[in-house]
This record gives sequence, structure tokens and C-alpha cells, in this order.
Amino acid sequence: MQSQPVFCVWKYTSGMFPRHRFSSQAANPVKKKTKESNLPTSKPVFDYWIPPPNLKYPVRAVDPSKVTPSGWVPPQGGYENLPFRFYRSSAGNNLPVYLERKRKTITAVRRFRGDQEAIAEELRKICPGSEVYHCAGSVAVVGDHRAAIQAWLLGLGF
Repeated sequence: MQSQPVFCVWKYTSGMFPRHRFSSQAANPVKKKTKESNLPTSKPVFDYWIPPPNLKYPVRAVDPSKVTPSGWVPPQGGYENLPFRFYRSSAGNNLPVYLERKRKTITAVRRFRGDQEAIAEELRKICPGSEVYHCAGSVAVVGDHRAAIQAWLLGLGF
């Protein structure tokens, strides 16, 4: 007696196709809701971020000719006199600013060497009203402050 293969359960009848044949969009006609953001998506972050006037380490404007179409900016340099140094990720050469969502939304800044207290002091000025914590190997800010922190790091030259 010859047994039928398992995939024959889904015959090409009444518009049904085998599950491995159709894409997820065709299978799921319900449209997903897109999350609305308050930040404009057409312009990079550093175009509209205004640094606070009381920063200890001044930030520079980013050269618009260096910005790629995706919004990525290469390191600009000029951070040799700072008491800290940030290192970009090895995979995508991105800035080390991460968002963690556990009980609270926390923005963590990692991959740095140098004075952790100086970084925390500047982050308190960049994100006023938010709590700043020292952790082992990172500085954490309560809330989603990725855009402001990335713009600050780009302005410093990292």
C-alpha cells in the first residue's frame, strides 16, 4: 500500500495553497498598525536637535556632505581632548546607544572608556528631568532618549 505524502493535505482547491507556497502578506490580509513617531523620519536626528547651552564639552555641527542616504554618519574625529572615548559597534559601525525595555524604558550607553562620571554629568544636561544611573560598563538614562544621545555623540565627533 502506497502512502500519500504529508504535504498533500493542502490541495490546490478553493484558492488555498500549501503553506510553504505563499508569502506572509498573502496569508495575512490584516494590515499591521504602524507605530507613529514624534520625530520626523525624513531628516536625520542632528538636523533638528538643539544642544543645551550649559554643556561642558562643546558639540559641532555635522557636515551634511558626510551623511549617507540612510542617515548614517562616519566618525568626524576631534575627540582627543575629551576625558572619555566611545567605540562604535564592530558589526555595523553604529553608535553604542541601546534601548532596553524591561520594567521601565531605559536608554543605555555602552562601549566607552574613561571618566564615567563626566559622561553621566553630560547626560543629565542632555536629558533634563530623567534619572541617570551608573552601571558596570554602561550609563543608563530612564526613558527613550536615543535621538538626543546619538546627536550628542555625533556632535562630539564619535
